[in-house]
Amino acid sequence: MKIKYENGNIYEGQFRNGEPDGRGKMIYADGNIYEGEMHRGQPSGEGRMTYVSGNKYEGSWLDGRRHGKGRMSYANGDVYIGVWIDDEPRGIGTMTLTNGDKI
Repeated sequence: MKIKYENGNIYEGQFRNGEPDGRGKMIYADGNIYEGEMHRGQPSGEGRMTYVSGNKYEGSWLDGRRHGKGRMSYANGDVYIGVWIDDEPRGIGTMTLTNGDKI
């Protein structure tokens, strides 16, 4: 099923009780694209977000926030692989810079 919301978001995928729930794809009005598991209308579970900025996150989500293990590939070539809590990297991981240095 596919639906376009008044705010400009477009969702295609599984629904439960009138909300995105299960596997699906959300194209946000700002151009960001999420593909993966949804729960009660929010990214929750495993999924991938491609940001307009060129950044890409793949990993765990909870209530629309990056939460758990994940990989963020930044547009400049840097890559962070590690733990996220409430949408923020928590330093339990490795940042690999484009020049090969690891932090």
